[in-house]
Parts: sequence; C-alpha cells; structure tokens
Amino acid sequence: MNLLVVGAGAMGRWVARTVDADVAFADVDEAA
Repeated sequence: MNLLVVGAGAMGRWVARTVDADVAFADVDEAA
C-alpha cells in the first residue's frame, strides 16, 4: 500500500510510523 500524508506535523509522522505502508509526505512542518 502507498500512503500520502498531507500536513506532516506530529500527527502525520505518527501515522507514518504506525501504518504498514510506503509513505510520502507533502507540506512538511519543519517546526514540528
């Protein structure tokens, strides 16, 4: 499965660590 995380702040990074998928990020929050 492929997953695109939009708005990759703390919650987006948590989702990426939790799911069993190839993850790509859009709109990365550098401050988080």
